[in-house]
Amino acid sequence: MRGLSLEDRIEAESVLLELLERPGVSPAGRIEILRMLELVAGPASAEPLGPYLVDPVLSHRARRILQDLDSDRVVTLFLAAINRTDGDMRIGLIGSLGRRQSGEAIVPLAELAKDQDTATARAAIHALGETGTFDACMALNRMMVPDELETDRLDAMLKAAEYLRRNGSLILADRIARQLTGLVYPPLVRLGGYHLLARIEPETSAGIAIELLTSEDPILVSGGLMLVAGAQPAEATRQFAELLDDPDAPGTALIQALVDRGDISPTSEVLEVLNHCVSCGRCTTYCKHENPVSHVLGKGRAQLVASGMDVPAEWKVPKSGCETRFFMP
Repeated sequence: MRGLSLEDRIEAESVLLELLERPGVSPAGRIEILRMLELVAGPASAEPLGPYLVDPVLSHRARRILQDLDSDRVVTLFLAAINRTDGDMRIGLIGSLGRRQSGEAIVPLAELAKDQDTATARAAIHALGETGTFDACMALNRMMVPDELETDRLDAMLKAAEYLRRNGSLILADRIARQLTGLVYPPLVRLGGYHLLARIEPETSAGIAIELLTSEDPILVSGGLMLVAGAQPAEATRQFAELLDDPDAPGTALIQALVDRGDISPTSEVLEVLNHCVSCGRCTTYCKHENPVSHVLGKGRAQLVASGMDVPAEWKVPKSGCETRFFMP
């Protein structure tokens, strides 16, 4: 049906809707009709599908069709069905309403977020996040919720801000992300805000990573490490490396993250330099530190070899007194 012309799709839709209403069709038959209708449904399907939103067997199929349908009747049909259902069916309808990303649904969803049923309120909060508009963010921002739903509210704000970023509303997304990095918010929420800022302005991601790496909160530090490998600008490698002198910095993990940045071009000259380390352990014997030098250099050699570098049969460390060693990445 996907290759049908517009006229043929309209005709197929009409036939399927007629079959759907025909008396005596089994539930299994109606499920199959809805499956095919999903491929050709247009605005004419909205009203006929409305009653099936409250059908225990057919609700899921009907709402899958309606949530993507281009019709100004859909939000009204969903709200009517939500008022007539409960439990999982109601939660599913609320989720579909959010995925429509309709501004018309923001006020009703905000009201549902006040519902005394926790599952309903949580579904409405996440649906507002799925709506992905600045108005939805503001509704979430103004919302007063029980403590058990506060994390859901903040997560929904981050989700809505991410949709704003994807849709090109960078100034609005930036405003929300900066708010959520505030000290009043839990570490995981702040981390989400920082990572969103790094996606909004990639050229600032290195500075954001350094700010997180120098934090006293281990959650933020781990989030900073996640940014190191892809942080911009490329020249930031030196700034990251300077943090290794900080005794409070996550030395081992930071070294690994720097290796993952891949700033060094895979050349035979680089491989030769890395091969100067024979894993003798002298660097940790005479200098007390916890940096895994031989492990990291060994991994660097392995990465270079994996990239296609020729492996030398052996090498000698100049003026070190070390014996010739066979190459083992």
